[in-house]
Amino acid sequence: MESGDGCHFSSQYYGFANKLNPNKENLFRMGYLRRKRIQCSCDVDVKAFTIFTHNNLERITPSVDGVGFMKSVVNFFEQKRIENKVGDDARFSYTVNGEEQRMYIKFKWEGDELVTDNESTWKAMSGRDLKYPCMFIKLSLALNKGWLELPRNGVYKLVPNLKQELFDPTVVQDIQNSGDVFESDSTHVNASKQVFWTASDFWYGVSGQEFLDRVYVRLSYNCNWRFLNLNSAFESAVGSGRRTLMCYSNVATSSVVGGQTTDLLREFDYGANGSGSIYFEPNRVQYIGLRSNTLDILEVQIAEKTGALSELTEGTTSIALNFQPI
Repeated sequence: MESGDGCHFSSQYYGFANKLNPNKENLFRMGYLRRKRIQCSCDVDVKAFTIFTHNNLERITPSVDGVGFMKSVVNFFEQKRIENKVGDDARFSYTVNGEEQRMYIKFKWEGDELVTDNESTWKAMSGRDLKYPCMFIKLSLALNKGWLELPRNGVYKLVPNLKQELFDPTVVQDIQNSGDVFESDSTHVNASKQVFWTASDFWYGVSGQEFLDRVYVRLSYNCNWRFLNLNSAFESAVGSGRRTLMCYSNVATSSVVGGQTTDLLREFDYGANGSGSIYFEPNRVQYIGLRSNTLDILEVQIAEKTGALSELTEGTTSIALNFQPI
């Protein structure tokens, strides 16, 4: 009797979600307003915000790249903003000096780069308690994606994957009377002042433990933000989705690979980036002689090309061996 090295391999995996967000935290918060007409024929501004959770992350299509990940995030917020609003007599804009301004953060794509489009975003006049659009990113995600870094001096700084773009590149805008982002870290040189961004601001939409932990980055609407190198940053954070794995077993006779005697049955490509299942079955089955006609304990291992055992995260991995009499 011989065994087939063309083993059937099936694995349930949850891919990049747990690598990108190992603590299963909320990753993004978007604050927006809608202007609604009430019974007294008055317009009121209703403040709301939407959260992108770990569960939302796990629903993203398998084999997604960095651009696809951010497209899914942007689409999530755009859909949630208008969801269940049919017949609500609400609008998401405000007229200022005859100009229509959006009451939410809008994004646009320029090639593979994601850019906020804030020039026509409605901006508060002053004060922390006014209602205005806002954007929060989990601090751990910003660090993981290379949007921020924390040098040895303990002060967060922007890094090349996140670029600040002024509306007028020749003028740094005076934002001290514009509302928007306050630096809430009392130890920071800009404490209690208005800034273009902060890694510890929590004045809008964050409460409970997240309020205490100060774990969000907040980006100002008084400039635009360009997210660069999305694919390479994503791969750096979660690893490449494709690699070659090796299936070893003591069921068959050994073979010589690269000058070494091994129990290799088969090598195959593993291409898991998202969540779901993968299945591998070879097109051609090649049978290998059994090591023994008596099977007692059968061992099977899946390893990397380096020899280290593979980590296939959660779920079930199954391998089917085909035995053929001769």
